[in-house]
Amino acid sequence: MFSWFLTNLAALCYADYALDIDKVHDDANYRASVVTNFIRRLNVALDFNDVRKFDRYYDFESFDATKVCNQVASTITNISKDGQLSEAIRMLGRQTPKMPVASAVHLLIEKMSDSLTCMATNAERLRISSRQWKTIAKANRKIWFDPRIRRLAQRLYPVAAPVVWAGRRAGAWYRSRSRGTRSGKAISSA
Repeated sequence: MFSWFLTNLAALCYADYALDIDKVHDDANYRASVVTNFIRRLNVALDFNDVRKFDRYYDFESFDATKVCNQVASTITNISKDGQLSEAIRMLGRQTPKMPVASAVHLLIEKMSDSLTCMATNAERLRISSRQWKTIAKANRKIWFDPRIRRLAQRLYPVAAPVVWAGRRAGAWYRSRSRGTRSGKAISSA
C-alpha cells in the first residue's frame, strides 16, 4: 500500500493532467469537463461511455485492509507535515512538481477512503484465506526473496558489479565500433 501511495504521489505531482477513472464513471459533470479539457488541449473528443469501474473487491483473512489503509494515510499525513516528503518528491525530477504534494496527498487519501467505502458496501467481495494467499505469494515469489540468495548477492556484488559494468562498456564499445565499421564499408563500396 505504501508503494502504491508513494508511486502515485510522485506521478500526480509531476503529471500534466490527472484523470480519475472512477470519477469519470460516477460523475457525469466530471466526465464532461474531462472531454472538454481534452478537446481544448488536444483537439480530440474522447468517448468514456465504455469505462467500467472496478467491480470486484477482495477480503483477506490474513489482514484488515481498512487498518492497513488507515496506517498508510496516518503515516503519510504525519511525514508530509514537516516538509520532508515534499523535499523527497522535488528531488525526483529536474523540474518543480506541477501539483503541490499536500494536494496530491489529500487526493490519494480521499481515493483510498472512497475505495474502502465501496469495498465495505459491496456484497460481492471475494474472500481470500491465509492458505490461498500463501499459495499466491509462493507462486509469485522472486528468487531474491530467499534470504540465502540475498546474502550471497550481497557478498558477490562488490566483486561481480565492476566485472559486469566493464563487460557492458566493452559490449557497447564493440557494438558501436562494429556499426561504424559496417557503415564505413558500405560507404567505401558505394
